[in-house]
Amino acid sequence: MDILTVGSIVSSGCSLAVVGASAAAVFMRLELHTQLPGGSRGDYVQSCKRVLSRCIPEASSLTACLAFAVCLRMSGDTTVNQTPQEAQVWEQIKRDWPILMGADTLLGLQAMLRLVLVSSVAKRVLGGIEGPGPLSGLPSILFFGGATARAALAARDRSYILDGPLGGDLAIAVEMAAVPLLAAISLPAMKNASVAAKATALSALAMWIASNNHLNLARNPDVDQLFTLAHVFEIFAAVAFLCQAVCAYSGITKVKTTAAQGYVYLMMPAQQALAAYYFLTAFEPSPKLVGKGRPFCLLILGGLLMLAVYLSAVAFYLAEDKDDELEITMIPQERSDDSAVTPVQPIAPAGTEEPASEELAASTDTKPKPESCVMEL
Repeated sequence: MDILTVGSIVSSGCSLAVVGASAAAVFMRLELHTQLPGGSRGDYVQSCKRVLSRCIPEASSLTACLAFAVCLRMSGDTTVNQTPQEAQVWEQIKRDWPILMGADTLLGLQAMLRLVLVSSVAKRVLGGIEGPGPLSGLPSILFFGGATARAALAARDRSYILDGPLGGDLAIAVEMAAVPLLAAISLPAMKNASVAAKATALSALAMWIASNNHLNLARNPDVDQLFTLAHVFEIFAAVAFLCQAVCAYSGITKVKTTAAQGYVYLMMPAQQALAAYYFLTAFEPSPKLVGKGRPFCLLILGGLLMLAVYLSAVAFYLAEDKDDELEITMIPQERSDDSAVTPVQPIAPAGTEEPASEELAASTDTKPKPESCVMEL
């Protein structure tokens, strides 16, 4: 496979990915317009602000994570190159990415945001604060599989270690820290036989896809397959995530909409946008990087597919959140219309006979009837 072939594959893949992302954006807009015919862009923004205002601990953790990432970036270049060739390549990377100091900063920031999100979900689920949420069930098992594959990749080889201010050992530690948290979140789902069977079947399919589509950075197919395997797991998890959102907010399964769930729905596309942009722009197609199959198409198309899926899930959540707000604002109006209360007739004591209807009408009706007035005249 020559470089022109690889370039044509990636170019066609990028074109399809852009079309898919555009279709997802149109779908999201149509879904919001259908569910919220009177809604505007400001309403959606207000819904997002309301979610963050109700999740003060999560918002504080997110702010601290972003501040920490900025501090690491402002600390300067700490990369140590072993050879002059590596130093030359690194200088070229810094010239191409002057703000982020390398494209790997995107993936490093994604890993940090993902850890903050998983920590928040684990705290609420394990602490009994909240029941099953968007990351519960089948998606949690698949996310756990992807995190395990990343941890195994970092433990076996350093060919896929991230560079830059958010890379190195810090990126490895962040990926490792997410594994036990996802294991705790997915443990209840693993005890469900049907969910465990679906996860097993999807895991086998993911391993088959990874074995036939992988890069060649480590020069070891067993190691290179782990990198692709993590992404395939995440693609399956994203699709399962959307399926749960559709079932939850289309009436198939009844769930209670909370601000914590909204935080999860908003964070998933935010962190995935970083990875989608990375794989769309950072890799140069080269036959030397292809171990087997079409890994570039898998990474690029898969990244944009996940972004489209998460945006679609956000559309369902925002529509449901707006419906709940409308119901809350309309309940007082409905009650005010029914303010007039009909007096209740007293119940006669036991053992007493109720008066006849004529006597009751005569005793209660004090106004003369029109017929009686005519007779008197």
